[in-house]
Amino acid sequence: MSKAVKVLAIATAVAVNVIPGAGQAISSAILATIGTSFAAVAAVSALGTALVAYGSLSAVNLLNKQLAPTPNSQGAAPTTYRQTLGNTQIVYGKARVGGLINFYHAVQSSDEYRYFVVTIAGHPINAVTKYWLNDEEVTLDGSGMVTTGKYANGAWIWPDLGDDDATANATFVSECAGKWTTDHRGRGIAKLYLKFELTDDLIVNGMPNMTCEIEGKRDIYDPRDGSTGYSSNAALCFYDWLCLPRADGGFGADADEEVDWDFVAAQANICDEAVPLKAGGTEPRYSVDGLIQTGAAPDNTRDVLVMAMAGSFTYAGGIYKAYAGAFRTPNADALSEDDLVRNINITALLQGDRIANEARGTFNDPRQKYQATDFPTIALASGDDLKSVDIDLPFTKSYTACQRIAKILLNRTAAERAVTWPMNLAGLKIETLDNVQLATTRYGLSNYTWQVTGWMLGSDFSVQLQLREEQADWYDWTPAVDEQDLPVASEGLSQPIAWQIGAGAAPTSLATGSTSTSSIDISFTMPATNAIGWQVLYSETADIGTATVGATGTGYALGPVATSVGGLDNDTTYYFWARAVNLNGTLSPVAGPVSDTTDLI
Repeated sequence: MSKAVKVLAIATAVAVNVIPGAGQAISSAILATIGTSFAAVAAVSALGTALVAYGSLSAVNLLNKQLAPTPNSQGAAPTTYRQTLGNTQIVYGKARVGGLINFYHAVQSSDEYRYFVVTIAGHPINAVTKYWLNDEEVTLDGSGMVTTGKYANGAWIWPDLGDDDATANATFVSECAGKWTTDHRGRGIAKLYLKFELTDDLIVNGMPNMTCEIEGKRDIYDPRDGSTGYSSNAALCFYDWLCLPRADGGFGADADEEVDWDFVAAQANICDEAVPLKAGGTEPRYSVDGLIQTGAAPDNTRDVLVMAMAGSFTYAGGIYKAYAGAFRTPNADALSEDDLVRNINITALLQGDRIANEARGTFNDPRQKYQATDFPTIALASGDDLKSVDIDLPFTKSYTACQRIAKILLNRTAAERAVTWPMNLAGLKIETLDNVQLATTRYGLSNYTWQVTGWMLGSDFSVQLQLREEQADWYDWTPAVDEQDLPVASEGLSQPIAWQIGAGAAPTSLATGSTSTSSIDISFTMPATNAIGWQVLYSETADIGTATVGATGTGYALGPVATSVGGLDNDTTYYFWARAVNLNGTLSPVAGPVSDTTDLI
């Protein structure tokens, strides 16, 4: 960063105190109280003689921010899908992922086979630790053959971690009739090679949804020892993403100019602190385990990653700083009344609709195959006067860590006291998110810690600070007292049979209807199970291995369904299949095919 830009950055601060999205039980007014504070340079005159900065307070509702575009694995079962142009995904820590099918080949012989290549991450990964076909975990032998489940002895999976010296899969080179050659190496891209024998079970059940559990990025820099490798440390993962180029799905920060690596090391130490568990043992204070679609908005990604460490984010003095959630000792020099340029303003109490006292939310639970699961509710009060706030933590896979994070965020929402402190140029030494104390005997303000949530440079070169109370006990955690057990129903138990879609639960009465030059109407009847959605697949051949999803529906749709598949070529025959989807994302056997032809122009 040039010196000129750095001078400008002194008067620029952006602070983000990450807070949860408001649930229906609480007024949106709370968000305006505990949201995101910004202080940014608004105007610089052409002659450079005037510098005016403005501060604003705006709400961040993380609940309404969608981190990843469709397909999105956060909260729902991940999927493997086809798409002409699709995002890749960045994976930090351990997560269950699907991916983009970027190669398909069918071999017609005495034994028919289907070959797939599925990209699971746009970067090298550390390991593949589990595999699922549909929602059934499977095991492999040394040759890659699936040895358990309905696809046993008829399916093969070979992981490719995306090494820089990767070679093409030998089976695909020898069996795909020249469609996959020794030049198809996919270096730097993690993927699965999959081969299926076209058995009766495969014909009845259709191609399975193929997912896996992986340990993600393995080139994460650790400034504490200068090493790079696999890590789920929340601070290290955040700064890895922050410094990734925009073209690769990151934020694009300059690692040499805009990051203080000594500061990062301190935050990484906080995240690695061992927190005792009630059942014995420990867990890291803050970890990140999840995926980011490269098409996600950077500010959404930033907010969710910072929330995973109960943190706060600021850009001040030309440096990006993400603080992990921990109490920090106030600056040595307290702010003095002698530096005030006008009267202070104190907010002692907030209106009732601006305070939350109960937090609830979800996390992706590995024991539930990474399905969104409720973590125990955290409350600061009891009785009927509860105002709830929703906190979804898609990058946290520990329900105990979720409780710790929720407690911190909930206490922040309940912080009622705030001070506006207008001071002289002595305020230039203060940064956004600094913790300070006030050297004043008036108003009972001197015995508290205050965090700088807003910083504004006025046209008269006064510095106005927005302060909000900060307390050390917000970050205290006593497992025997504070930790709640996960409900028994969430302890990895199988769903009731009514929620499972098994053989024989395919839709019925599949038929085509009206046709046009570019669409064909489809109808079918949903099975009498608790299916929550359906898919219609189509292809120009009767081979379901070539089929693409053409229409979908959600909701507890039982009975007749009428839909249409569009975007078709005129005067062309198409084949159609239908299948149901249950609560876990498991796909039913397919119905079909039926065929029809679009109209001639």
